[in-house]
Amino acid sequence: MSIPIERFPVIGLLRHMYSLGELSISQFDLAQACFEVWNRLAHGYTENLNLPVVHNLDNLVRELLTEWKVEFDVSQLSSENLVAFRAWFAEFDAADWDKREELRQNLINQSLLLALGNEKLKKELNVNDEQIINVEFAVSLLSPEDLAAFRAWFTEFDAAAWDKQIEKDVAEGRLDVLAQKALKHLREGRCTDL
Repeated sequence: MSIPIERFPVIGLLRHMYSLGELSISQFDLAQACFEVWNRLAHGYTENLNLPVVHNLDNLVRELLTEWKVEFDVSQLSSENLVAFRAWFAEFDAADWDKREELRQNLINQSLLLALGNEKLKKELNVNDEQIINVEFAVSLLSPEDLAAFRAWFTEFDAAAWDKQIEKDVAEGRLDVLAQKALKHLREGRCTDL
């Protein structure tokens, strides 16, 4: 069942997005200012309109869509690809500006080689690596503000992904051997920390 957001009052939806952290205070203020322009136009008041705010809102919408698309693309990665992305992002996020540029250039080179049909690279990479390269490249292009927002989102997303993986491993019995070893060590008195 989907939520009919088109029926929500605009200002209520904006406030809700702000309270969820989807909009910063400056983004919320800009959207609210644009809503005021729209409201004036809808009621026939065309004098003294702040029309540049509409252009700024257009830029904001494009920025948010880019950010949300990156988050969506990351959320679609398989657990194996998520491991690879997690390692790349840790390196990228900790890197200085020069190292980030080097990592970004490597992604550009890999993308170009894949696009040009480089058979050697295609043999080295599997099909899903192209998806990871595209996601990593999109993340590498984020502005510092968007990267900070992505970092906060990814921290929460990654923790939830770990929880899901542990639940899956438990359900499939993959942790049974570890649990049995831990119980054996407890019985033998070798695990005093537990």
